[in-house]
Amino acid sequence: SEMKRDEATVSNQNQQNLSSSLPGETATMKISDALKKLDCLYLLDAFEERDVRTVLDLENVLMDKLLVSSSEVKEEDDREEDKDNEEEYVKKEVIEFIAEEFCFGEMKYAEKILEETKKELMTRKRNFNEEKKEKDTRTMTFGRMYSKTFLAKTTSLYDMHMGAENMGPFLYQLCRFTKPEKVLEIGAGYTSVYLMQALRDNKKEIEVYERMREEHSCVVRNENPNGKDTPWSNEAYFSRKSEKRKTRETYEPQLHVVDNMAHAHTTAHLVKECSEELNDDDEENNFLVVHEADAFNPDLSATLAPGVQFDFLWIDLGAANRIETFLKNFWFRVKPGGYVAVHSTLTNSLSREWLEKMRMLARNGGKNADGSVSEYGVFETMSFLEPHKLFQNSFTIFQRRDAHPIDSSEYAEPVLTKFP
Repeated sequence: SEMKRDEATVSNQNQQNLSSSLPGETATMKISDALKKLDCLYLLDAFEERDVRTVLDLENVLMDKLLVSSSEVKEEDDREEDKDNEEEYVKKEVIEFIAEEFCFGEMKYAEKILEETKKELMTRKRNFNEEKKEKDTRTMTFGRMYSKTFLAKTTSLYDMHMGAENMGPFLYQLCRFTKPEKVLEIGAGYTSVYLMQALRDNKKEIEVYERMREEHSCVVRNENPNGKDTPWSNEAYFSRKSEKRKTRETYEPQLHVVDNMAHAHTTAHLVKECSEELNDDDEENNFLVVHEADAFNPDLSATLAPGVQFDFLWIDLGAANRIETFLKNFWFRVKPGGYVAVHSTLTNSLSREWLEKMRMLARNGGKNADGSVSEYGVFETMSFLEPHKLFQNSFTIFQRRDAHPIDSSEYAEPVLTKFP
């Protein structure tokens, strides 16, 4: 036939090493060999235009057709009995694709090509699906905050005048990332349930890590079967259980909330009720402790939760002119390395005056103008602004770093690895 190529020419064009194989397999079949066998070598141009020269190349362009979408993947118990149906589905999709892309729409040639290459293609597909199935997704993003139920049940706590619609999710994510155990919130309301949920979801996350550590699966697998796996979890974090901790658990969260219930728009009285509704499936893990008290009581910093140092302090007082005195009283209750976040600091003159003093101290390494160490010691600070709002539109975060007149412990993040 005039449409057939001279076999010698085809052979010369395919002298390069086109073979590629999976570990333990022989070289993958060349498309030209399959077409020769089927007496339709004239189709080779269509394959070569797509750089499809081997069965492995064909697999790459068919990948979307070879893999069943996640919405169609059956549960583990059902996969074995539905295996035939799955392969029939794959076969139909692949034939249609090959016919359209490489065979000028001729289904009979596509069927022949698939039949000739099916064994190798299907073997590769099953190997790929097995690897995909074995991928451990237990440490992926999760949390009840992302559910519609959570948002619906927290609606009762929302009030526009409190300006916390974006603060709540931010505090949730900050606590999920930094894993504080002892948290103190001054001014209860909408943000309280986000903090509470972050602690609960943190506990579940740490429990997942502990199970994976017990299974020896909390590692980065070495592709070399003779090589060593790399640990993924921080051993120091998971081995810090000691007599000083009340239980033998790695993560022991607790949220202390202080509010005098006096603000005109407060929703603090609904916090406990909402927390119980959200967590009615887990009564054992209720980490919330509500203190109805005056945050400006000078004795509160000494009498509230005696002996506890807080990893995170969230202050939403609504009394800008009194924040300086309050933070001085509570600063020593924050652990070195711990964080303090203060709401509404940038665009009202009373808070801003205090904030500029704190910024100056931070720039001076925690020292006063005369060179003496301030009540805060060394700390760092950063502020954030919501530009579209007039009130309740900002917050500032402080991190306590080291020297302090009462507790001179120094803080520095550990260096755990050489590479990121």
